[in-house]
Amino acid sequence: MLHTSASEQDVEIENILIVPNRSMRQAPRNTDHSLAAALLIYIGIIIFISFRNLGPVYLSDEIGYAAKAAHLAGHSNLLSSSWHAGYSLAMAPLFKIFGIGPATWTSVSALNLSLLVLSIIFWISTLKRLGLSTKQASWISISSLACYGVWGFTGWLFANPMLQLIIAMLSRWLLIKNNKRRIIAISLTGGLAYWVHPTGALIAGCAWLATILNTILQPKRLLKSRRSIQIRLAWITAGILLTLGLALLYKYVHRAINTQMGGDGGHYSQQIHGYITAFSEDTLRTSLEFFTGFINGAANLSIATFGYGILLVASLIKTPYSSSLSSRKKGEAATQAFTILATISLLAFGAALSINMENNYQHMMHQRYISPMIQSLWILGITHCMASETPKNLPARIVVAISPIFLAIATGSIFWSYDKTFSLIDLMSSGSSVIANRIGSQQEALSGLCIGAFIVIAVQTLAPHPKLICAGVIAAVVGFESNLMRGRGVENGSTQMSLAKHAHNIGRNQKICLAAVDTPLSKRESANVYEFYLSSASIQRIINRDQEKSDFNSFFNPNTSDCHFIIAPLGLAFSNNRSDIHRVINKLSSCHLTFVDSKNDWGLYECNKTLRHSDQDGSNGFTTIDNNVSTGPLPIAITPLIVYTSHAFRHEKSYIRYARIVNDNHDQLEMCGSLNIKEEIHRCRKQRSVIVSSQSDVPILWGIYIDTLKPDSYKVFMPRLKVLRGSIAVEVIDENLNRLSSKYFGEEDADLPLDFNIPSGNKRIEIRIQATKNSAFTNPSHIIISK
Repeated sequence: MLHTSASEQDVEIENILIVPNRSMRQAPRNTDHSLAAALLIYIGIIIFISFRNLGPVYLSDEIGYAAKAAHLAGHSNLLSSSWHAGYSLAMAPLFKIFGIGPATWTSVSALNLSLLVLSIIFWISTLKRLGLSTKQASWISISSLACYGVWGFTGWLFANPMLQLIIAMLSRWLLIKNNKRRIIAISLTGGLAYWVHPTGALIAGCAWLATILNTILQPKRLLKSRRSIQIRLAWITAGILLTLGLALLYKYVHRAINTQMGGDGGHYSQQIHGYITAFSEDTLRTSLEFFTGFINGAANLSIATFGYGILLVASLIKTPYSSSLSSRKKGEAATQAFTILATISLLAFGAALSINMENNYQHMMHQRYISPMIQSLWILGITHCMASETPKNLPARIVVAISPIFLAIATGSIFWSYDKTFSLIDLMSSGSSVIANRIGSQQEALSGLCIGAFIVIAVQTLAPHPKLICAGVIAAVVGFESNLMRGRGVENGSTQMSLAKHAHNIGRNQKICLAAVDTPLSKRESANVYEFYLSSASIQRIINRDQEKSDFNSFFNPNTSDCHFIIAPLGLAFSNNRSDIHRVINKLSSCHLTFVDSKNDWGLYECNKTLRHSDQDGSNGFTTIDNNVSTGPLPIAITPLIVYTSHAFRHEKSYIRYARIVNDNHDQLEMCGSLNIKEEIHRCRKQRSVIVSSQSDVPILWGIYIDTLKPDSYKVFMPRLKVLRGSIAVEVIDENLNRLSSKYFGEEDADLPLDFNIPSGNKRIEIRIQATKNSAFTNPSHIIISK
């Protein structure tokens, strides 16, 4: 801390946020009222965003936490994972009460907001202990909401809000005057931190290190004898052992939970071994990777805290520690030391994750694991730095605040090529990256850093109250945009709930079996999605997802003889490399595909229904669960691998008109635009039962992009596609617009499949429909890719 007298310190504290300059002293009440009004509006925005677009999206993390919570609440599933169960334990009662559904996601967001409010309350108590008034402590603590990373995870199933609370609790416990109570509080909270997340061990270790430093550097007058020192060290040793004991206990709890869930879910020991190997085999490159990850994390912390995280560190580095400081000053120093040590530890953890991740710069650039530190860095940074801000030191403040950002830009430009698009969750540690993603920058990472530098400069230039409002506006914009991105993810994965609900209804009286097996054609992590949404002891698991772990092969049971229904990916029958599931594949060949999730390419097969193999013209088709549209009869030879609804087509509206069939003979059409009643026109156009081309030789329906098919021979089939007038052409093209196959249809032609072949080297194909002018045809109900 800076050496100031008690009276000078009181003046500094009085100036923080409340009356920072003479003009504000003239009308403090009006300024406070306007700031309070802006805060209320901003809190409303946060609550609005926190309860929109709910549900698991970022599957590897969110479903990992949710699956453990569901399992602990009695909803059986085999989604063993490495994610720690502390946060899941907090969510388990919600899954017990609401099950797995929309109400659960709403209650989880409410839980996260509650954890955020508790962290703010703890920080208010901490700042009051450091000498601030209740009003000042409240303003500064609540002002942390101006940082997007503080509240951005409240709508997610992520452990960040709980980790923020733990950091706030440890910061408060470091100020407890009674030595025994302080040690006990830190011991229990530090042990809990590891239950929540592996980085909790680092956070707890930093709290203990700050405690040890604070004890060692106590004035001699407070350490009355050697006996007193020994007692303090004995208590600290006992506390550390208690924390370690709780961490070791979790090791067995983790193992027990994951054994019940079909695996051990551990990979951290392999990661550490990989880091050691990387440093020993290629020391220079690995060191560069580590340094780049560390400096990028520091840059993103500066952006996320609008410069105050770095300003806090810089101001403390140049401040000598004096054993003559008051007890309040020593408590403040302990809290600051804990925050800085934890920040450095988490930066190092995130930097280590960038090692051996070739062409994947998400951890290197954004380091989501540092985001729980944003709240404490902002609060302590504002408390320590804002009172001393003047126009004279503005250039120095800006240089210090953006220095890690420009170092990250220089390092990234010289040593690496950041050409990978980042996932939404990795953008959230730095709001500027969300903006860079929105503007569609080709160099998303570097442009995010540049935008962040401008944001830091803009905020640092303003006076205290405008500064807070500006930061809040930026956070609100970023939050709204990231919420839209999340909403698209929720929409893309929304149909599995309908199919799972349908399966649960059927399973009340008949046996449902689940083949949660990844295939080359199924969507990313869709096996995890179905395993999670079908969490139930009544659902039989007919395949173990991870057989290599012999300890858990009790879950492997591919006996399908008593399955009335099977849920499986459409491409399961072509997983020829899985000899262990032949009996499942054979069973599916005698089952009827009833419902299809066209977004994830999964199907619900009915196995107790007699198929009409004697009917050579066709068998019953399936219904897509998202729009409840039936394909109608399908040829028996059609075995769907990929299914799209007709809405997957993009419509070239400039070249399309809509019509409807007047009579059952299909010999008379009525254009939608010629109808006299507006409601009829709207209904006719919405149904899109007949499409009429207004121009020749252009792709009037297009845009089904497929990039999961391997080079091979396939066929595309479009049920209910009938040409009523003129002619149309269905074609398959590659990504370079080269036609792989095409077929023309005239009036009353049979809707036969179109055969096409994907040559080696092709990455993406597209299906399109063209038509001659004034041609009319019925809209196909589905687009089916089959072998």
